[in-house]
Amino acid sequence: MARKSPTYQLKKAPKSASKHVRLGLQQSPDNPDLGRYTFIIVDRLHPGTIDDILRTELVKNIGYGGLGIIRGPEDKNSEFTLKMKGYSGIIRTYEAQVNLFTVKSILNNMKIPFYIDASLQEGVKKPRGMRELPQAGIETYASVLYERK
Repeated sequence: MARKSPTYQLKKAPKSASKHVRLGLQQSPDNPDLGRYTFIIVDRLHPGTIDDILRTELVKNIGYGGLGIIRGPEDKNSEFTLKMKGYSGIIRTYEAQVNLFTVKSILNNMKIPFYIDASLQEGVKKPRGMRELPQAGIETYASVLYERK
């Protein structure tokens, strides 16, 4: 009998306590055939390394076209340090024709716990319990969520 592979999807999203990826998905406003994936990558040492691997795997699995980078490595505003000592995070947004199952499979293969966050998208609406967050951008959402320095 085949063994079931473990699932790494988090039941509850950690705010800063461990290495993880928070994933948001929305349809591209520019092209309805593309998905816009936003990742908040949190790691103790090098979240950029996780991003490099993730970007490489996404490119390998694209149906057609290329990988559009909306918020990428050259955008220093999307890097932040968490109040928890030693952890830092980055925010990345990519557009591609890749389905959610494929993205989840990539994260599972990387053995990184992840959480799908419906609020993680451009023009994010205020989640319950976050009074100080009006409709805002992803950087503001991450700032409030992770209380970045």
